[in-house]
Amino acid sequence: MLGRPMAAPLHVRGRLTAAPAAPGLHALLQQAYAQDPALASARLEQQKRQRDLALAKRQKFPNLDLSASYGIEDGVRTPGFTASIGIPLPGAYHGEVETAAGRKLAAVAGEQAAYYQVTEAVASAYEQWLADQAQVRSYQTRLLAESAQVLAGAQASYRAGETGILNVLDAERTNLQVRQAYAQALYQRQIAAAKTILARGGVQ
Repeated sequence: MLGRPMAAPLHVRGRLTAAPAAPGLHALLQQAYAQDPALASARLEQQKRQRDLALAKRQKFPNLDLSASYGIEDGVRTPGFTASIGIPLPGAYHGEVETAAGRKLAAVAGEQAAYYQVTEAVASAYEQWLADQAQVRSYQTRLLAESAQVLAGAQASYRAGETGILNVLDAERTNLQVRQAYAQALYQRQIAAAKTILARGGVQ
């Protein structure tokens, strides 16, 4: 590997058996809701469409404009005020309001869909993480010890002349398979932890 001698020891940083602690699902979801870019974009779109709808509704009502002026007559300043009211034609902005309302509803639906998508992704990854943790614990608390005990018993029986070498070989093969399965379970747990962290939108 990259010019390393084949016999050189390979130093690995960290421990595969030390997985990051799984936080609560509620905390993970709150982080995902705050950090997920797709959900943030959908939320901003919904807010924009809400403002557009409010503006379209305001345009349906009359606009009152006031202006001030003054005149001079015989050296006397005379103030004056002018008021004008812009009255929209009946139904002039009805179509604009309907369009804005439709876009607002679509934006709300988009935000809700993004919310559900984030929830599903985080919850699914988190459940797999917990399942993989349970699998690792079963190896650590029971399966590894049971396999080692069977192997020790087979070796003791062979030394005592009670069984043949084939019984020892079977026990050794089973013990090796259990240890390999344990290593795979450790690996799968790390993968599940990484997927959960990615799903929540952060880096741990």
